[in-house]
Amino acid sequence: METRTLLRERLRRSRDWAAAIDELEKELTNSGSKPEQSERLCELAALVEDIIPERDRAIALYQRAWKLHQDNLRALSRAREVYGEINRRARDGVPTDVAVRTVLRHGAPARAITELAAGHDLVVMGTHGRGRIGEALAGSVSRAVVHALRGPVLLMRAPADAAPEPTVAGEIGR
Repeated sequence: METRTLLRERLRRSRDWAAAIDELEKELTNSGSKPEQSERLCELAALVEDIIPERDRAIALYQRAWKLHQDNLRALSRAREVYGEINRRARDGVPTDVAVRTVLRHGAPARAITELAAGHDLVVMGTHGRGRIGEALAGSVSRAVVHALRGPVLLMRAPADAAPEPTVAGEIGR
């Protein structure tokens, strides 16, 4: 059965789309050669973008596809395009007199953000807003950053159809 059909079928049956995608990702990478697995993951990433759309999950799938088979330039290219789209959207909401620096790193997100943010006046970052139960189950990059930094952190959350508005702001310290 093709990846698109599998995903649609799983999403119809599941109340937890993230779990359905995780399950399908495992299945797609448990058989075939590395290039075949890479292509299937790339297809799954495109479907995640189209159906859900959850860009961060799609990027993770594109990255995994490329790591499995580094000749899969389609996965690498699309991951870069999605990062670029996210960066453009983020910059569109920032006044022109505010300096913005974009850094792309591989590794543990909370650690990378904390290292980069040390010594800055303010850290502004997005949050999925899953709430305390979601954080307990899945963890939270924003929570880890808030607890690790000594300076102010502004967390932003927006509904899919609205421009970002601050939801939490405050001086954070240990």
